[in-house]
Amino acid sequence: MNTNDAVIELALQGHGIGRLLSYQVAPYIADGRLKTVMKSYEPPEVPIHLVHQEGRTVSAKVRAFVDFRSNVSNRIPLLARTKLRPKRKTNN
Repeated sequence: MNTNDAVIELALQGHGIGRLLSYQVAPYIADGRLKTVMKSYEPPEVPIHLVHQEGRTVSAKVRAFVDFRSNVSNRIPLLARTKLRPKRKTNN
């Protein structure tokens, strides 16, 4: 268990509030077990970008991470807004 897991578990048990990233608590907010408080103090959303070179040289680790991130986006509505899409190569 990491610190975030402990904070989530304590909040679920009614022992106070925690400061966590939205994707970490999205399932609990969606099912009503947790709610957002102090919404006016939330920082603005920051997009997530994955940049890597396409082609045969993509390592298995990079491919696995890109696939993982794509799957996470599909399961968590808050992340689904940041779709992964390939960028076109530019000629500089």
